[in-house]
Amino acid sequence: MTRHVDIAPTILPLLGVRNPAGDYSLGRDLRGPLEGRFAVVADWSRIGIVDPAYKLTLPIHGSGLLLTNALTTRDDRPLGEADAGAAYRSTQPELRQAIEELHRF
Repeated sequence: MTRHVDIAPTILPLLGVRNPAGDYSLGRDLRGPLEGRFAVVADWSRIGIVDPAYKLTLPIHGSGLLLTNALTTRDDRPLGEADAGAAYRSTQPELRQAIEELHRF
C-alpha cells in the first residue's frame, strides 16, 4: 500500500536531499520495507485508517463519534463484537500516530 505522500521521500534522496524524510513529509521511502504500513484516508467528514487487516473510519468532528465510526476487515466484511474489540486494540497505535501526524505540518 502506498500513499501520495510517499513520493517526495522516495524521489528527493535520489536527487541528493540528505535530510530525514520526517523533516519534510509524512511519507516513507517506497524503496524500504512495506510490510506493516497503514494509510490515512479522508473525505469531507471522516478520517480513516487502512492497514493490512482492517479499515477504521471515524468522523472528523466529535459529534456522533460513537454512532458513526466503522470498523471492517480490509475487504469490507463486518466484524463480530469479539473480533471488533481485538481490531480496535490492534489499530490504536496507528490511530495515535495518525492523530500526531495530523498536527505536524
